[in-house]
Amino acid sequence: DNFSPTTFWAILEGLSNKVMRDDPKTWDGKTMPGLSEAEQNIQADANAKQRALDESELLLSLYRALIENRDLPTGLRVALEIICQFTGWVVGTAWLPAEDKAQIGLCSFWHREDPKLDEFISFCQQQLYRRDSGIPGRVWHREKEEWTRDLAAEPVEFFPLAPLVTTAGLKAAFAVPIIHDDHVDGVLMFHSRETTQEDDRLIRVISRMATQLGFALHHKRTEEELLKQDAIVRRSHEELERQVQERTSELRSANQMLHAEITQREQLQIGLQKRMR
Repeated sequence: DNFSPTTFWAILEGLSNKVMRDDPKTWDGKTMPGLSEAEQNIQADANAKQRALDESELLLSLYRALIENRDLPTGLRVALEIICQFTGWVVGTAWLPAEDKAQIGLCSFWHREDPKLDEFISFCQQQLYRRDSGIPGRVWHREKEEWTRDLAAEPVEFFPLAPLVTTAGLKAAFAVPIIHDDHVDGVLMFHSRETTQEDDRLIRVISRMATQLGFALHHKRTEEELLKQDAIVRRSHEELERQVQERTSELRSANQMLHAEITQREQLQIGLQKRMR
């Protein structure tokens, strides 16, 4: 069966509920009671290791989401849903370069059920951005994440979708490049309905997710290319078989005609010999 994010909700909820603050002696923002400083440090270290393990499982789920689904847009949609459920963002979009490599366009998306978000996505599907144009184009060109705390404050020339996000009730955006082998293969972009300050730890986590998707995207494209080559070989083989069958049929017909002609000549020769007698 194709991978579904449903089986990973427990991981996501557990991970999102175990975000550590900068102070290693705190857990979910509260000092752990009844423990000495040494015990608190040990507990904090154990919690940090568990968090790292959970994040690794989350990264694995993203990889599986992409490579185990039947096509790239479906796999990206599942991955976007996983990330949005993890972060609480209401919209996630994946932008990939167009065939001419000169523009980047929407390949896949996920959003919470809302007619206003449907309209927002419909508009996004009509957009193509050149390098350094719009948030997807800038992240694609500059190869660096971009966090926008308040989209309504952005000028239209800097963020062309500004009027539409206001209608959809979207306030903040975060975009990160999908990188594989030092090459940007695409851009992930997320929107929130809350004005949010830049979060360095969240940026690191999502950047790791984007890198993992970069590996998976390369894997998926390689797989699709192999399938295309396999299809080409199969078609070539089928065409060769068709040509062989046609040639065989032609040779069989020619052979039958030759036999008929030989038989006719033999009969004529027998007839001549009888007359000569």
